[in-house]
Amino acid sequence: MALKYTEEGTVTTVMSTELNALADNDQAISSSAFSNDAASERNIFASYEIYIPAQGGARDASAAIILAIVPEVDDANYASYDDEKLMDNLSVKEFTLDAAATAVYLVVNDVKLPPSDYKVALRQETNQALAATLNTVKERRYSYEDVT
Repeated sequence: MALKYTEEGTVTTVMSTELNALADNDQAISSSAFSNDAASERNIFASYEIYIPAQGGARDASAAIILAIVPEVDDANYASYDDEKLMDNLSVKEFTLDAAATAVYLVVNDVKLPPSDYKVALRQETNQALAATLNTVKERRYSYEDVT
């Protein structure tokens, strides 16, 4: 069996207003759940792009943005996401940033998706609040297909 990536799915904004003015050392979760368990879905991977506009002051030298996927295992409940330790347990990527105030784009590929509904969460540890508007997390899903 020969495998290749499927055609990339549509880019979807999964977080925006949830991130507006997000305080330092705080996290936010997508307001909507994203389905990945219907027959037409079941994607294995996603790429994520995080856009952080210019912040009000310089970030800390150890500034980080943490991306997490919060699965729904029992068809009804999501793991609690407001605890820093839980974010650590569910994180899929920690981005380190420079000690500047400039806007940044952060990208990660091949994030494994759960075979269920899920939400996307983000924790920011920059020593500054995020900008009041224009912060986004975008997702593009893909999988494998048999080409034999």
